[in-house]
Amino acid sequence: MPIEQECKLCKRVFNLTKDQEKLYESKRAANQPLALGCPLCGRTWMMTFGQGKADKAHPQYRCPVSHCTGWVDYITAARAKSFYGCGACGSRWLNVENLYKEIAAMVALHPYRKECYRKVAGGKWQPVPLAHQPRDYEERVEREPFDEKDDFVGG
Repeated sequence: MPIEQECKLCKRVFNLTKDQEKLYESKRAANQPLALGCPLCGRTWMMTFGQGKADKAHPQYRCPVSHCTGWVDYITAARAKSFYGCGACGSRWLNVENLYKEIAAMVALHPYRKECYRKVAGGKWQPVPLAHQPRDYEERVEREPFDEKDDFVGG
């Protein structure tokens, strides 16, 4: 029986392909994040396992890289140092402060992106719930120029 999955972005349900099912099972067993492509809307999003409740210490953010519609998750690894990473563009931030700096820079460059974040005390940023983000967010981001950086590690 195929595995049904709801797309985090368009909220429609689709069946995983056989290849996606294999990857899903291996990532779930290893408690590692999985980048899934939705065949219905064509967008990619990150799925995490082993977090029955939302992780309030490490919420999921919209990626603050130009032209990227991906999501930033807190990635933990058994043999490596934890980091924040985007599965769509491959960008990484070694600490949350550098992620906050990149969010601030992106909001200054593209003010509409502020609708996805909320600035809180101490220069920190929190994600705004998806239901309160602009419906055309992905379309706006896709009109941005591509990020020209050679290094995808932010601090």
